Amino acid sequence: MFNRLFGRPRPRTLQFGNGKQAKILEVLPGAKPSDAITHLGLPPYKASIVVHSGAAGMEETDFKKLHNLLADGLATFAHDHNVLLIDGATDIGAAKTIGETRSVRSFKFPLLGITVSGGITYPGGPRPGHERFPLEENHTHFLILRAARFGDESGLIVGAATAFNIPHLAMIINGGDIVKEEALMHTRQGTPLVVLKGSGRFADELAETTPLTYPKGAVIKVFDSEQQSPQDLYNLLKDMLIKP
Repeated sequence: MFNRLFGRPRPRTLQFGNGKQAKILEVLPGAKPSDAITHLGLPPYKASIVVHSGAAGMEETDFKKLHNLLADGLATFAHDHNVLLIDGATDIGAAKTIGETRSVRSFKFPLLGITVSGGITYPGGPRPGHERFPLEENHTHFLILRAARFGDESGLIVGAATAFNIPHLAMIINGGDIVKEEALMHTRQGTPLVVLKGSGRFADELAETTPLTYPKGAVIKVFDSEQQSPQDLYNLLKDMLIKP
């Protein structure tokens, strides 16, 4: 069992079968993202990007189309500029692509997965079962919210973007109702969005029209994943996060 977030919580080391390991900490509902991340003990980083991908609603072939953007654009940028990447933690979709890229290319950026205890399996933890997804083994850190349903962690993952006073943004790739709500939450706390047009579902909707529920002046940058290159994405992220 994980240590709960009270008193002096201590993360433990999760050992994957291939010798890889990650720091992991379980938190209770209502935990402040800044407290949780502090207790998890991440190394220093200069900026943060939260990736929302709605992976359960995408085919593997869809992510293959986005692979170069995530690997040569997003992950390479994070490595070059010491940026914390935050995602949904499980071994599917964008989180899988980012984790594998980090491992294969020996990148050093911190990679934090945030999810719920009721939807995952991991070595020494809950056994594989229906609607339980394995944690992606190339992440460096995990925050696990003690909750049953995906979406219950939205406040924690959205709040992680603004946990500290550093440059930050959120990236929207595909997505359904949960990602739709998380994007709205981001805009209400002033987090800029980068929307990957061409990735499907909610991302394509948002690329076309800004919802009336969004605050006036919300920053939404549309990136055309079918027309623009990984280098274009790298440059966009650099312009938004890295001060000259």
